[in-house]
Amino acid sequence: MYDDKKVRNGDSIDWCRLESEATNSVIDELYQLHNNTSRSGFLNTVFNRLFNDGKDYNLGLVSKGISAFDNETDFNYVNNCKLTLNGLIMEVSENCSIYKNLDFTNIVMRNINSYTDSTLDFHFHKNNEVISSVQVEFALSNNKERETDKNWHPEIFKKEDYFRIFINFIKESDDKKYIREYSFIYRVMSFEQDGFIYDHIKPGNYKTWFENNFSDLESPTEIKTYDVCKTNERLNRYQRIKKDVLNPNSTN
Repeated sequence: MYDDKKVRNGDSIDWCRLESEATNSVIDELYQLHNNTSRSGFLNTVFNRLFNDGKDYNLGLVSKGISAFDNETDFNYVNNCKLTLNGLIMEVSENCSIYKNLDFTNIVMRNINSYTDSTLDFHFHKNNEVISSVQVEFALSNNKERETDKNWHPEIFKKEDYFRIFINFIKESDDKKYIREYSFIYRVMSFEQDGFIYDHIKPGNYKTWFENNFSDLESPTEIKTYDVCKTNERLNRYQRIKKDVLNPNSTN
């Protein structure tokens, strides 16, 4: 996945295909193994290599936003590496549920914690729900302040205020029309309209990110186009929320 020569040509990489092929390869190998000892050893080898290789590519810096990188191209490449790795972890963890007593959480957390440069937030399945590595660390350390509440996802949004607009819009969304609601907020905040979301975050990236981070909500099965999901009510609600967040003291 990591290749210096590809950093400058990140747009030419088929990230979805890369994630699919890597995930299927891991799942197929797990199926060929005959016991959990072998499966645990194999998974540990896979994730140890991925996270150790990842140290040289500053995966942890993604959480600090584009300003932590020399240029936007490098940020986009490393961010796509992280999104691809998270997709692999999600799919493999869900598949591991068929193997009784295979402790995927311990395996992946041990390797995530081997990455010491920055806190890495990855999501995976555990006991039929999606949890994050930050949540696991929070439970283990018994911190009073929940780490995930501070994460405004700078790998997706250009500013913290933009994430607040997104969250406030989602909170007021119509549950019965969730596909169009979630599609609209992506379209209106992306490069197509306001540009609050990074240009390289395409509908597929957004859908995966939404599924990974809002497991308590029903995720969109598809992302509708702007013209399909746009309504006067949604536009007015968005403009109101945007004004409240960006200009809280305005009286107009």
